Amino acid sequence: MPTWGPNAVGPGPADACNSGHQGAASSVMGGMNWAEIGSMDRQGEGLSSPPDANPDRLTPSARAACPGHAPLSDMPLALPMGPRAALRLARSRPPRPHWPVTPVDPALMAWLAAPGSLTARLMAHGPVTVKRCRQGTARLTAPERKALRATAGHVREVVLSVAGQPTVWARSATRARGLKGPWKAVRGLGTRPLAELLFSHARVLRGPLAQHTWRRGSPEQRRASKDLAAQGASQPPRWARASVFAHQGQPLRVMEAFLPHVAVWRP
Repeated sequence: MPTWGPNAVGPGPADACNSGHQGAASSVMGGMNWAEIGSMDRQGEGLSSPPDANPDRLTPSARAACPGHAPLSDMPLALPMGPRAALRLARSRPPRPHWPVTPVDPALMAWLAAPGSLTARLMAHGPVTVKRCRQGTARLTAPERKALRATAGHVREVVLSVAGQPTVWARSATRARGLKGPWKAVRGLGTRPLAELLFSHARVLRGPLAQHTWRRGSPEQRRASKDLAAQGASQPPRWARASVFAHQGQPLRVMEAFLPHVAVWRP
């Protein structure tokens, strides 16, 4: 906490000058209480100078020792932190970091940015199987709510394995209106990949790919880790991507999370 003294007022040409300034600052402080200081703290974090400071508050001996001193009102003055500001500082916590916090592997970045069908790219490294983990009406995540403009929708979560090795955890979501319209075939996919619908129709449009940021301990991350572990994965997914498909004006958001070993393959 800042203290009242020579350093709080500013450098002077001599010690006597500093002591005189200290006396003036103390006199200003003497006429104030903690409520007034707290009020100033609410208006701003500290003031540049006291409201009524002037050279006349210096003692005669201090003025004589400092003939060319500047008015006290022109010198910076640090006020102590108010009680409310100190309480806010004590209660503050650093923001929760995103998970993971390490930079993405350049080899994995190639998968995150690869266009076209992810299933088709995985098939180049072995047969792809789909394990459907859950499907039905569910509450949407924050990115899904923003993309679909809905709070709930039809959600499908699956694990894609390549030659028996779990590799990708994917989640797709659409609005109830879309499920009754152009995306009604999603309900009957079963263990077939969603790519059969997305890339077999010329009128299905795809938006740009974007990085999907995981948060440590989120329900989405816990489900993905649990589903992949049930299929034999020893590590959780590290990075994910997302994009929005549109068919007849109805959006469908797809998120795909990759296990680290996919980086050894070329997309």
